[in-house]
Amino acid sequence: MEPDRAAPRRTTTARALVRVATGCIILGLLIGSPAGSMFFYGLGALFAFPSVLLERGRSRVLAALVLGAALSLLVIIYPEYREHMARWTAR
Repeated sequence: MEPDRAAPRRTTTARALVRVATGCIILGLLIGSPAGSMFFYGLGALFAFPSVLLERGRSRVLAALVLGAALSLLVIIYPEYREHMARWTAR
């Protein structure tokens, strides 16, 4: 019987997704535009979500923390984004 070789790849992929999500959150913090920040926080949440489902143990907790950070930053920046977009449409 052959060993399951897909299991290590799944966790490696999930760890890579957490790293990419963290990078997206950092980029969102660096961008001055609320629309750009929303975009990168949303990307971070999208990349972190599959990691929460695929990871096991402590790595799942880290992925959940990254997902929670991305979602909370989305909620925090939304009023500023809405105001920014209202000014943009008024032009």
